[in-house]
Amino acid sequence: MQLDEEHETLILTQYDNQRKMRDTEATILKVLKEAKGDILDDENAINILNSSQQLSEEIAIKQVEAEQTEQRLNQARQSYKPIAEHSAMLFFLASKL
Repeated sequence: MQLDEEHETLILTQYDNQRKMRDTEATILKVLKEAKGDILDDENAINILNSSQQLSEEIAIKQVEAEQTEQRLNQARQSYKPIAEHSAMLFFLASKL
């Protein structure tokens, strides 16, 4: 039960991170498209690019953590597999009796 909730949270977090990255990329493209002249002179564009870089770094860290969590969840699921197979065998043996 707890593993399922953690897995759902993980999926939602990954989706949210992907959405944030798409939004950030769209914002960067918009700033670059609307830039007049040298982009290095546009303070607003520089601020947006800096915040986008920070967000990208944060998301990259979260993705690494998410991958580690997913590996841990998969290991936990695999630990239940022998018990499930044994239980299934007992169930079908008992039903044949």
